[in-house]
Amino acid sequence: MLLSELDSGDATDVERLVDQVGDPRVMFYAQATERRGNATQQLAASGEFVARAAEGGQLVGYTAYLAGEHASGELAGVVEPHFAGVGLGTLLLRRAAEAARLAGLKTLRVELPPGSDATAAMLRDAGLTSRWDLAYPVARVELTLGTSRPGWSTPDCTPVADEAAG
Repeated sequence: MLLSELDSGDATDVERLVDQVGDPRVMFYAQATERRGNATQQLAASGEFVARAAEGGQLVGYTAYLAGEHASGELAGVVEPHFAGVGLGTLLLRRAAEAARLAGLKTLRVELPPGSDATAAMLRDAGLTSRWDLAYPVARVELTLGTSRPGWSTPDCTPVADEAAG
């Protein structure tokens, strides 16, 4: 799997993937596309990441975060159904969470429309501190960036001195 930031050549593949999966967060993806094409909105922190299959280069995953107010933002992503359940969503989540944290965001909100059981399980197991609002019909999860919980913390990419080498 190859993870990278979205580049201009990925836009058509992202649209195809979002359409194929039938993700109901259409407005979020439209907003990400609009920010991508509008240079004045580049001042607001945002990031888009893609995953491509190592063999063939097919785009099989996409995630984006969009900054809002008060050091918070929104996150959404999709994974090609044939690649679901192998940890790709978690890798994309980690990549976006780290980029959002480095951009100064403290929290990311994820909306879970009905039928998002796999995404809910991934968020539950990601290791980030989270707050869940289970209002029907759309549940919302707020992920706190830069927090530790047993199992995983948002990577901070700070080099750690190897005590054994000293």
